[in-house]
Amino acid sequence: MLISLNFFFKKGTLRPGTPIAVPGRRNLRLGKVVKIEANHQERKKATEGEEVAVSIDPGGLSVTYGRQFDANDKLYSFISRRSINALKEFFSKELTQDDIKLLMKLKKIYKID
Repeated sequence: MLISLNFFFKKGTLRPGTPIAVPGRRNLRLGKVVKIEANHQERKKATEGEEVAVSIDPGGLSVTYGRQFDANDKLYSFISRRSINALKEFFSKELTQDDIKLLMKLKKIYKID
């Protein structure tokens, strides 16, 4: 069963396949983004300042909106040391200064060295 949420996207870029977590709930993992929509049109990505609808596939995780997380929680892309290294290796030329600042913030949130 997919988790469908509407939200205002604040920073960075969101694409299908991005893992989503709730750091304020002990890094609760919600699953991976499978679909992004704006104005009933499917999108390949969401960018800063957009209001979008996102479908998340929990991939076998037992996560329920209203029980494990709610509208008061901030959702973030889940990153790990491995994903940071992959970004550096394969996408370093595409990363903007804002992207790098966001990655630094996420490293602090997830306590990644």
